[in-house]
Amino acid sequence: MLDLGDPAAASGKFADADAAFGPEYVRTHVLYPSRIATAQLQQREIDTACATAHQALDLAADLQSGRSSDHLHDLAGHLARHRRNRDAVEVLDRIASLA
Repeated sequence: MLDLGDPAAASGKFADADAAFGPEYVRTHVLYPSRIATAQLQQREIDTACATAHQALDLAADLQSGRSSDHLHDLAGHLARHRRNRDAVEVLDRIASLA
């Protein structure tokens, strides 16, 4: 739904999917919030998107996953146009520091 131009619906679906997995699925709990943050950005909810991105990044810090990194770098591409926002810069810096 995100790629179809309905970020609000996509955000809800991503949240539902994320909630369906237990805490042992760390990679999943990085992937879905990174997509939720992208959907929030598309809805111009920059501060909310940054908070969601921080949740994903907290989990990603100890995770070695190319797929997770890909999603976070995709998020960074969307977030880059908001460099005047201090929270956005913080998230971008954290994404850039991932191995």
